[in-house]
Amino acid sequence: VDGRDSASSAVDGVLHLGADVTLRVGSLVVTAGSVTLDGGATHVHATGDVRLSQPLTMVGVGSPTRISAGGELYIGAAVTVMGEVQINATTMNVTSSGSVVGTGRSHTTDNQGPDSARFTASTAYYSRACCYTNYYYYHYAAGSHGGVAIKHAQQTGNEVEGTPYGSTFEPITQGSGGQGTDGGAALKLDVDTLDFNGHIEVRGETRNPYSGGAGGSVWIIV
Repeated sequence: VDGRDSASSAVDGVLHLGADVTLRVGSLVVTAGSVTLDGGATHVHATGDVRLSQPLTMVGVGSPTRISAGGELYIGAAVTVMGEVQINATTMNVTSSGSVVGTGRSHTTDNQGPDSARFTASTAYYSRACCYTNYYYYHYAAGSHGGVAIKHAQQTGNEVEGTPYGSTFEPITQGSGGQGTDGGAALKLDVDTLDFNGHIEVRGETRNPYSGGAGGSVWIIV
């Protein structure tokens, strides 16, 4: 949807943008209902303000999803991110009721990520004949990311570590998943002024009795 940089758009119902869609507006105000940006390469560009008083879901799987505001980006509700999401704004205001959460949302399915880092379920490493082996299988192996987790584990104590990946200073990668779990999403904020009173969370997923996913990334440029 293009050619409306000077127009304002208000959402009081449900706005769902599929993959590979760009919405260009002067301003975007979400007062009721919800907005979903579903799939990578889906972008919202506003020359003015973007005000989110109701939930927003951003799915950046395959390629990043982006939202940019030439004015203020106001977040007063829950923003859920999946995969890789990039946010640009002149001013970003996250109120105490606002949040950006990508916990357990690295990918659309569990146990994803680089083969060298994600949990590996292989019969070469596991013999699930008894409960003790199952305990090691589920609880001792997990996904790696910035830190090292055990990739293979078994009752005999033979362990293989996952390979860490990503950047310490410019983190843009999602966490790897575990058995039955996902890692955390990747979030990049690039703003001139940040007024932050809410919270950001991109933890790895934990779900008993399965192994945990690795945390994601948060990169804030102010």
